[in-house]
Amino acid sequence: MTDRSKNIAVGITAILGALGLGTLMILFGAIPSWMSKGYTVQVNLDTAGGLTQGSRVKLSGIDVGRIESVELLTGPPGGVKINAYIREEVRLPEGLHVRVEQGLLGGTPALGFEPPTMAPDQSVTYLPTDGSATVKGESYSFMSAFAGELQGALAEPTRQFTRMSDNFERMATEWAKVGSNLAQLTEVRNPDDVDKGEAKANLATVLTRADQRLADMKATLEGMKGLFGDEKFRQDIKDAAANAKVMTEKVGNLATSADEKLDKLVQRYVAVADDLSGAITSMKQTIDLAKNGDGTIGKLLNDATLYNNLNDASARLRKALDEFRQLLDKIKSEGLPVKM
Repeated sequence: MTDRSKNIAVGITAILGALGLGTLMILFGAIPSWMSKGYTVQVNLDTAGGLTQGSRVKLSGIDVGRIESVELLTGPPGGVKINAYIREEVRLPEGLHVRVEQGLLGGTPALGFEPPTMAPDQSVTYLPTDGSATVKGESYSFMSAFAGELQGALAEPTRQFTRMSDNFERMATEWAKVGSNLAQLTEVRNPDDVDKGEAKANLATVLTRADQRLADMKATLEGMKGLFGDEKFRQDIKDAAANAKVMTEKVGNLATSADEKLDKLVQRYVAVADDLSGAITSMKQTIDLAKNGDGTIGKLLNDATLYNNLNDASARLRKALDEFRQLLDKIKSEGLPVKM
C-alpha cells in the first residue's frame, strides 16, 4: 500500500473517531458549551460532596447540564459556590430542592434538582435565565439518606415509646401513692388514741376492734355454755316449765267454771224477766178493768194524764226489758271474756 493510501485511511479513521466521540458526548449529555446554548445558576452548598468541574446536573433524574466551576467561599458563613450550566430549553421552577447525589457503590456524584410539590391549579414561577438565579442545596449520600429514612420510619414508634414511657411513669407515680395509702391503712394504731381523736381510724384499728369483739363473744359463749351445762339450772328451767303448765291448766279450769256459772246466771235472769213481763201484763189488765168501773179507782184512772203516763212507763219498761233480754242472749251466745 502506498503512503498516500495509508494517509487517507488514517484520516478517515480519525474523522470517524471524532464523529463517534461527539455522538457519545451528545448521548451522555456532555455537550460542549460552544455546541449548546444555556444559562448559569449559582448553587450554594455546605460542602462540595465530591462535585467537580464537569459533574452532571440532573432534574428529576434527567441530565440537564453540567457544573462549570466549584469555588470555596472563605468568608462567613463559608461553604462552596457552584456554577451550574443549564441547557436553554430547560426551565427550573422556584422552590427547588437541591442536593448532592452520590451512588450507592461510589462513582461520580451529580448535582440533583427536584421540583417542589405543587397543586394542579397552582401557577409555576421559574428562575431567571440571565445568570442571577441563586439557590441553596445540601449534600446527600446514601448513608445520610438511609439515616433520614430510618429516622422518619422510627419517628412514630419513637413517639409511641415516649408516650408509653410517660404513661408508665405516671402509673408508677400512682402506684407509689397507692402504696403510701396502703401503708397508712395498715399502720398499727392504738384504738384508745382513735377514741380520743388523737389518731384516725384505719384497717388495723378495725381489725383490732373486731378481735376484741370476737374475744368478748367467745367469753360470752363460754359463759352461756357453762350456764346451760349446769344440771341445777336445767332442772330449774324444767320446774318452771312444769309450774307454768299447771298454772295454765288452773286458768283453763277457772275459765270453764266461770262459763258454767255465767250460763246459770243468764238462765236465772231470763226467768226473772219473764215473770216481770207477766206481772206487768196483769197490772195493765187490772188498770184497764178499774178504768172501766165507776168507783174511786175508776175515776182516778179515767184521768187521761195518769193513764198516758202509766202507759208510757209501761212501754219504756217493756223496751228496757227487751234490751236486757237481748244483752243476756248475747252474753249467753258469745260468753263472758275472762282475762287472767
